[in-house]
Amino acid sequence: MRAACAEAIAASPQWPDVVGDRKLLRFLQGHEYKLDKASEMYVNFLNWRKENKVDKIRHSIMDGGLDHPTKFPFAEIVMKLMPSIPIAPAACDKAGSAICVDQYDFDPNEVIEKIGVPNYIVFATHVLEYKSCILEQMSENKDKEHLDSLPDDEARAAAKAVPVYQEGVAEGEQEENEPYGNMCTTLVIRDLGAVGFRHLGSTGQEIIRTVVAISSDNYPELMRKCYMINTPWVFTSIWYLIKGWIAAKTVAKVSLLGGSYMSEMLEDIAEENIPAMVGGKCTTNDPSVYFQYAFDKEYFTDPAYNAKVSSASASAATDGEVSPPVTVFTTE
Repeated sequence: MRAACAEAIAASPQWPDVVGDRKLLRFLQGHEYKLDKASEMYVNFLNWRKENKVDKIRHSIMDGGLDHPTKFPFAEIVMKLMPSIPIAPAACDKAGSAICVDQYDFDPNEVIEKIGVPNYIVFATHVLEYKSCILEQMSENKDKEHLDSLPDDEARAAAKAVPVYQEGVAEGEQEENEPYGNMCTTLVIRDLGAVGFRHLGSTGQEIIRTVVAISSDNYPELMRKCYMINTPWVFTSIWYLIKGWIAAKTVAKVSLLGGSYMSEMLEDIAEENIPAMVGGKCTTNDPSVYFQYAFDKEYFTDPAYNAKVSSASASAATDGEVSPPVTVFTTE
């Protein structure tokens, strides 16, 4: 896959959450290890980042001060209209997946009136980038723990050695080593208790379909499991519609639960890690409270990209221009 996408990878910032092994593996897994399809979608992803200035969004999260969802563009409006926990890395399920919560107690028309779909997409893209970086850091931390547990430097070096892909050599004859590695995921809880006919209209469908498309095309295999709780009867109609926008592999991860969901969730999540906003006891993941996640900046930094951004900012300042830290769309 690296050979197939070499040109696009070389033209991208060398960030592990964008061009690292785990990102490529997520695309391969998401497309059933079909190399041609996974490579096509991955190159489309890199092009999408350029066309929508997503690299600037990522840079703003990592180095520009937008290091928590409460600081993202339009966060105050969105998080009030659409309560959520974008990701709670300190509150994981029993498999080690970070917990996320979405509550669908919103009026689509109010979202359009107060923020507009393009601006909501800006917020949602920031969340997806933030989530992707956190999962990359969690995965890297687990890999380091594994390597540190090995008996000596020789064993650690052998574990980290990646065999070079040999062009023209059959898969079964490629050089191999003992595999290891972690790809952390999320467990998503979606509270659908307030879903009604207003979400069936064209506005509600546009909001959901747009975010689903961005997520599934560009951030595959971030989710291990999804609990849809407090599902009303009207949601059945929406679900049959939404299923058509989502890969079958993703649909298989979804469990539809009614109001008596707690016993099933407790099989996956310790009670002290279930967020209070869905009836659990965990209050440390309040989405309105700022905390600085401990990113390893050296691991996540591409010096060449930072130098390019600094040069562009200096040039803009010389010309009397101010370069915005993030890309913000408006409804006008």
